[in-house]
Amino acid sequence: MRHRRRVRETTRRLLFGSVNPRPIAWTSTVSASGRRNLAPFSFFTVVSTSPPMVSITMERRDDGREKDSLLNIRSTGEFAVNVVTADMAARMCATSEEYTSEVDEFAVAGVAARPAHRISVPLVAAAPISMECELEQIIQPGGDTIVIGRIVLWHVDAALFDARRHVDVLRWQPMGRVGASFSPVEHLVELPPLAPVSGDDVPAAGR
Repeated sequence: MRHRRRVRETTRRLLFGSVNPRPIAWTSTVSASGRRNLAPFSFFTVVSTSPPMVSITMERRDDGREKDSLLNIRSTGEFAVNVVTADMAARMCATSEEYTSEVDEFAVAGVAARPAHRISVPLVAAAPISMECELEQIIQPGGDTIVIGRIVLWHVDAALFDARRHVDVLRWQPMGRVGASFSPVEHLVELPPLAPVSGDDVPAAGR
């Protein structure tokens, strides 16, 4: 048992150190009785562009129980993803603690909320981007649980759009996880296109 625990923890550290950077889904939910919950998850990515879907992988609590975010999504079928900027990072970290189900993380971290339009879940008022999501699927391929949500409404600060109507990442500088730490996106690297390679230029071993 002790050996398995060490292997599991070593593997987890390898994943955290190797899969980087990771965007943060500051996820708001409500329980069936209406109690608010707010928690960050960094196993977060796009699943589909049409229809727009995102996924959040949720680990269990230290004692093996499912986290409140997952329990709430199971019971209501709704959640919201709020992005995190550098000036929101401290409050986001405060919501990552393992509180009891009765605790309102919005209140504990001093996070102002605003109502959503299509779902009953509150949004983080200061988030420059929020996504209202309805549950599409919950799957468990291993020890963790993957929640897939369909985005039914976007909230994007108009100041983030450039002249081409693209979201300019540098205008909001998202905070991400790097290993077990955090880092904002503060600059981008533009790579020149590669010159086309003809078949004659490809080494024989690569053909």
